[in-house]
This record gives sequence, structure tokens and C-alpha cells, in this order.
Amino acid sequence: MVSQILSSVHPTWVHRIEGQGRCPAIVRLVHTPARGAKARGGGSGPRIKHIQLNRDLMAAAKSGAGEQLCALVAKRRQDFNTVNAATAYQQLLRMRTKRDTRRLPDAGHAPHSARDEMLAILELVLCEQHIPVFGARECANTLHTLAKTRRRQPCEDVLCALEAWALVVRDDFNPQDISNMLWAFATLGLQPSKALLAGLTEQAMVVQGDFKAQGIANTLWSFATLGLQPSEELMAGMMKQAVVVQGDFKPQNIANTLWAFATLGLQPNKELMVWTMKQAVAVQGDFKPQEIANTLWAFATLGELSLGVNSPGG
Repeated sequence: MVSQILSSVHPTWVHRIEGQGRCPAIVRLVHTPARGAKARGGGSGPRIKHIQLNRDLMAAAKSGAGEQLCALVAKRRQDFNTVNAATAYQQLLRMRTKRDTRRLPDAGHAPHSARDEMLAILELVLCEQHIPVFGARECANTLHTLAKTRRRQPCEDVLCALEAWALVVRDDFNPQDISNMLWAFATLGLQPSKALLAGLTEQAMVVQGDFKAQGIANTLWSFATLGLQPSEELMAGMMKQAVVVQGDFKPQNIANTLWAFATLGLQPNKELMVWTMKQAVAVQGDFKPQEIANTLWAFATLGELSLGVNSPGG
């Protein structure tokens, strides 16, 4: 198991045994490795070779030739900096492949698809070298990709490492990073740790004025899906910002936001309800059947709540 290897080669990782978390062995950071030059391949910024390597990885991924991407990762993985490693891993996760039995360098003994073999190798390297120097965006985007691409069971060690490192870089998260992190946990059906949830909530309140419509909707949907009650301060901030960006709400955003309030048993304030109904009418021709059903259910449920239940933020 990757986590067993990590315990002997990387002193910053420790394990919490089964029974205290969702994984057989939960990997946590207990010391913070230095963040700096290593993360981007040089103290003065990205090196030209790493920029070109990232372009090559994206070009191989966009070509649709899975063999080309796998071959490039196999050949150049030792040259990866953190951005390259994150890019390669995310693109391999997104890749559609046919099962094959070709053996790539250091791919192990059992025949698997070339993609799965490369992913297994990258997961070890990510946990050992790259995740402990991830920036906020790499951390959030990698977790988001793990949740979005369900063609393969997510690696528990990578999930745990990302959750642990997110605590370290939480003050660098922007609204999209926060909503992506929460959406990923909700989609995977995994509860974030109390410490991480508190950190994300606190940072969300710091940057609430920069949230866009989709970020608001995804954040509220994630709390509701996870069955977690957001703080009153966070809900008040989300409602305030929702009114600011009301004209950007698309049908899915409207449906998810209303569904979240109804599911959480919270009554939106009057201003939010009024503009939500107006915006729903403005974009009514773009609603999909499921969005219509969720919106109508939410309005019905919120109508009952208005007879005497919670109203965050007034």
C-alpha cells in the first residue's frame, strides 16, 4: 500500500489507524515542509522546460491519443515539477481508454491499462514529493478531478494527502477553490475533517465578496448534500453575495441554491426569494426537467418553512 511506503520514506507523514476515519490508514501532515522553489521548479519562477513540458502534456491529452499521453508521462515523469505532476495526473484521470496489457517502464507485474499503470506510479510520486508543496489551486483542482472522473476508484492515500495539505494552504484558497473542494467531498460522499471544514468556512467568509453564481450554488449544494449545517455567518454572506451576482444565475445554479436551502431547512431572506423567482422566470426556457422538479420542490418546501422555521441572516 502506498501509505506504508510513505511512512518509511517521508518523515512528514503519519498514520491514524482504522476506526478514526474513512480510510484504513488516514495519512496526515504533522509537520509543514518548506513551501517555495521546489513547488514551481525554481526560485525565480517556472523554468522554460517545465512550461514546455506542461504544454506537451496538454497537447497529448487534447489529441485524444491515450497512448501518446501515457508514453509522454512514462518518458518524462522524472522531469516533472509540481505543476507538471498535477497536470499529468488530472489529464490521465480524464482520459478515456481501452483496456490493454502493454507494459510500460516500472509499471509492475499485473497487466493493466497503460493509464492505470501510469496513475499508480504518479500517485506514489505525488504523495512523496509533490502534494506537500502543492499550491491551493493544484490541491483543489486535483481533488475536484478525482471526484469528477469516476472511471476509477479514487486512491485513498491521495485523497487523504490532499485533505491534509488543504489545511496548510487553506488561507490561499479563492472562492472557486473553496467551492471545488466542497463539491468534490460531496460528490465523493466523503465528510471533510472538522478542522478542514472550519478552515474552508472561515476562508469563504474572508473572500465572500469574490464568489460567483456557480461558486455560491455549488458551495450551498455541497453543504446540503453532505448534511452539514453551515454557520449563520457563512449563510448570511452567501445570500448577500448572491443578490450582488443575481443576474449571472443560470437554471442549474437557481435549482441547486433553492434545493440547498430547502434541504437544510433554512428559509432564504425575502430579497433572495424575490430575485430568485424573477431570475427563474427570465431563464425559464433553459431549465432542464430535473432542474424544474428541484426548483418546484424547493419552492413548495420553503413555502412550508416560511410558516415558522429558520431564517438565517434575517
